[in-house]
Amino acid sequence: FGGLNLIRVRDASGAWGAAIAPSGGTIGTSVNGNAAQYKGNLYSLGQGNSDLYAFDGAALTQITRATNLVDLNAIITGIDVLDGNLYYLWNRNFGLTGSSGTYLGKFDGTTWTPKYKTLLAETASNGNTYWLRAYRGALFAMVDLLAMNGVLKSPTDSLTGTWALLANSADATGLQQAVIF
Repeated sequence: FGGLNLIRVRDASGAWGAAIAPSGGTIGTSVNGNAAQYKGNLYSLGQGNSDLYAFDGAALTQITRATNLVDLNAIITGIDVLDGNLYYLWNRNFGLTGSSGTYLGKFDGTTWTPKYKTLLAETASNGNTYWLRAYRGALFAMVDLLAMNGVLKSPTDSLTGTWALLANSADATGLQQAVIF
């Protein structure tokens, strides 16, 4: 990703091609690593909103909330792939909607399920998420729980089960990214 509304592809010789703009909306820069390869497409987040984008190697297509079914005024904060599905974290914006909520959405290649897992209990109904990573059969999410911050870990046997809060500290505010290598 070359910046707002730009994606550039590098060919086998190492030369960068011309920038490709999306079909609509504003694609964000992937500074926190929120991009995932899934079923031949590269998916990325919109710029601070409820849109996703899919790049198939030629076209950059906007996936609006009319398709991904997240709530009005929601913000998608992270995406990753686990067990053949694309998962996405999103938050309902309290200031805009009058209620908050954090959810895990699921895309199986055909159907978008925006509230596959409700993370209200795990985030005390008022947390925000900042990234999502798949690692060793589980999903991990950085959350802001107002007074405390931490990392949530999904169960490995069922993503709809209760997620565990691993790191819970007021000092976790600087935790902006997790990199798996």
